Amino acid sequence: PRFGMLETIREFGLERLRAYGEEAATRDRHAAWCRALAERVDAALSAGRDRARHLDLLATELDNLRAAAAWLIRVGDAAAAVGLVGGVGSFWFVRGHLSEGCSLLEQALALPGDVPPGAQVRALAVLSMASTFQHDFRRAAASADDAAAVADQAADRRGLALARLAQTIAALNTGAADAAVAWGEDSIALYRALGAEGDLDTAYLCTALGLRSRREFARAEALLEESLRSAERRGDDYGVAVAHEGLGTVARDQEDDARALPHFAAGLAAHHRAGELWHAAWCLEGVAMALTEAGPESAARLLGAADALRTSIGAPTPVPHRPRYDRCQAAIRERLGEARFAEVWDQGTRMTLADAVAEAQA
Repeated sequence: PRFGMLETIREFGLERLRAYGEEAATRDRHAAWCRALAERVDAALSAGRDRARHLDLLATELDNLRAAAAWLIRVGDAAAAVGLVGGVGSFWFVRGHLSEGCSLLEQALALPGDVPPGAQVRALAVLSMASTFQHDFRRAAASADDAAAVADQAADRRGLALARLAQTIAALNTGAADAAVAWGEDSIALYRALGAEGDLDTAYLCTALGLRSRREFARAEALLEESLRSAERRGDDYGVAVAHEGLGTVARDQEDDARALPHFAAGLAAHHRAGELWHAAWCLEGVAMALTEAGPESAARLLGAADALRTSIGAPTPVPHRPRYDRCQAAIRERLGEARFAEVWDQGTRMTLADAVAEAQA
């Protein structure tokens, strides 16, 4: 159950806490509860357990997390602030809070004071990934490299695996395919040794995308098929979704729309169930591109829906994805004509995500 109170009552309660000198102790206990929640969820996500349920839990408690983070930053508790904001991890970009997450991470990391290496690595890696999705590639690369340096110095293998993953994602989006593959393979090896199957899913996907950039399609598909089998064995919907997303991307790069379409559709349905907004946008675009020839009106509508979703979460279309995206959009415009394209695109921007997913599935 969730309980609320009138704002006037809440303000009165805060006044009483301050009057009796109990506000700091109460807020500290509240922040400690939020940190414990973040640690529990992070452990569950790393193990690949009930991702959607745990992300929903963080969404439910978002106002508590915000209040705790603001308090810890205000009082200058660097270790606790970095631990909390970084511990929430991928929630910031998966659920569409990129700008807020980046701002809180930067504020927490700028605080003076000692921070445990593990917490510092996680916060830097998460900041790197969120920055990549916002196209701030300089901050993304610098934060990922800083995370790797801290993890290496602390001999933190889990932290180094995450830092390598952040470096992989940053490299993918700046066209450094060789570096992306090398760092991705490091991340896979480290996560395998740690038995962190939930974290492996993203490492497989990013490494496969690097291989696909080098047109090593067979190796990329082999990695993604291995990831898909592992996720299906564990019953991990997120792992299944990202494997389908990757397989769709590799098939699309080989101009095999018939094979790409069911992979993107399967990934989209799973990401929508889990509330994975960034991945949902990628899969919507994938379905649309696969429909360029067979269903240009649906393709235009889904591209409009994906654009609206990306605007709402502050995550532009990834740079490596852009040339193909632009070519497909131009082809759809040519088939429909400018006036009809604009009309159908506008319809897409006004669709709910659920309606867009339903059209993509159809």
